[in-house]
Parts: sequence; structure tokens; C-alpha cells
Amino acid sequence: VGIVASLRQVKRLDRFIEMAGIVLHSVPRTHFLVLGEGELDATLKSQVREHGLADRVHFLGQVAEVNAYVPLFDVGVLTSESEGMSNTLMEYAAGSVPAVAFDTGGNREVVSDGRTGFLISDGNVEDMAAKVVAILTDNDLKQQLSEQCTKHVADRFAPKVIIRELM
Repeated sequence: VGIVASLRQVKRLDRFIEMAGIVLHSVPRTHFLVLGEGELDATLKSQVREHGLADRVHFLGQVAEVNAYVPLFDVGVLTSESEGMSNTLMEYAAGSVPAVAFDTGGNREVVSDGRTGFLISDGNVEDMAAKVVAILTDNDLKQQLSEQCTKHVADRFAPKVIIRELM
């Protein structure tokens, strides 16, 4: 399970860590990747240690080629309390990775709830964890969501579509 985000307050990676602890109760072999850096790096790493998750939550820092890592995810998560149009969600979809994100800002424009991933009411970490577990434990669901991701992002965000809409 992965997240691509700057490590700052609005991105709410504390929720990602909380969600990881819940997911591990159901799927104990899961690993969690954090791609990004920022002012909360030390705080978040401390939270991971305090919750006994240091062997499961891995901070990779800023990576030059996000697209090289996204395909490693079974699920892409976005825990932000505020978003515009999320590049991260588009990167997940382009990599055929289903997303689980809070229903905030422009997330609804990228994630089609139940079709390419799941949108969760803001702050409901337990529901987020349940949807992540569902994807991790149901290969048919994961495959169905993954197939729709690529199609959805191509249909909605292909350059020719964006240019036509702008014109």
C-alpha cells in the first residue's frame, strides 16, 4: 500500500499511519510505502516507531521517478484533508493502481467511487482501512478496479480531451 505526498500537515499522513495499523490486523504481511519528504518527516517516523510499525512502514523520501514506484502498489492511498486536482491520484490511475482517498476537493473528478477505487468521508480512517483490506484480500475486486483505472484516466485526462475541453 503506498502514498505519494509531501510530508506536511494538510496531507495528513498521520491518518495513513493510523490506517496502516488497522490494516495490519487483517492483512499482517502488508508493507506501506511513503514517497515524499517534508517538514513532518521526523514526526511521522516517530509516530511509526511509537505504533510498532517500523518494520512495515517504509519512508523512501523524495523519488525522481514516481512512475517507477507506483506499479509496486496494490492500493494507492491519499489522506489529504484538502486537495485541488490531485496529480497523485492521476498517477495511481495511470499505473492501474486503485485508489482509496478521502472525498475532498477534486478527488471525485479522478476517483470514480466503486469503479476505479473508493472515496471515503473525510477523516473516516476505519472505513479507509476497510476498503484497503477489501482490495488487498479480493483479487477479483482489485483486478476490476485496476482495469477501470487506466481506462478512466485515459478517457478523462488524455491530452486531446483536455485540449478539447479548454477550447
